[in-house]
Amino acid sequence: HFPNLHIVARARNRQHAYELMALGIKDLVRETFEGSVTLTRSVLTQLGVNFSDATRALELFRSYDEKLLVEGFEEIETVTPVDLLRRAGAEVVMASLSDGIHVTGRSRIVMHADASLSQVMETDGVSDFDLLLLPGGPGVQLLRVDGRPAALARDFAARQKPVAAICAAPLVLLDAGLLQGRRFTAHHSTLSELPGAVASERVIVDGWVTTSRGAGTALDFGLQLVRQLYGDAAAQEVAQDVMA
Repeated sequence: HFPNLHIVARARNRQHAYELMALGIKDLVRETFEGSVTLTRSVLTQLGVNFSDATRALELFRSYDEKLLVEGFEEIETVTPVDLLRRAGAEVVMASLSDGIHVTGRSRIVMHADASLSQVMETDGVSDFDLLLLPGGPGVQLLRVDGRPAALARDFAARQKPVAAICAAPLVLLDAGLLQGRRFTAHHSTLSELPGAVASERVIVDGWVTTSRGAGTALDFGLQLVRQLYGDAAAQEVAQDVMA
């Protein structure tokens, strides 16, 4: 279930595509993602996607979401919304800030990202994604220093696409200039920089910006993102599935 033909390559053969990139066949990979229908079918066949699946993909639609990972990320705030979004049918790409794809969280759990942020930005544009999700944790400071996450957030918002941040990650939205004039919440540890945070609310949606307090509100946060992309019925279905 994918938006169009080239998304099939991402969903079924994304790792193969990044392996091709590692071998230096970047032009072929870019054609896989951005090329014409004829060329994409040809490349998909080479990557193992059968013709009927590729054709069927033209008629189906699913959202495509990007999730940024950095050393010291909060695991619960990452896995919970990713799991819920995937249950709803979204393709979620977890991108690491560094060039490596193995990222260690604050509780020393090692996550395997789908790709590095650099790789994603080389092959995908913001127009290919429906939502940007920023988890919190001590690693948020690295997100802020890097600068690309804030720039991405500004770009998503400018295109009227949802931007979601939890725990300390609203600090990235502060850097992006997206919190001015908005209601938002965040982790209590950020209140010195975010004195306007409404700490009493678990999840706040204001326009294209969604924020949440922390690991303890990650389930509410994830279900809200499902609701934004797929509607109330889908959110209720996923909530029932996990007995929320």
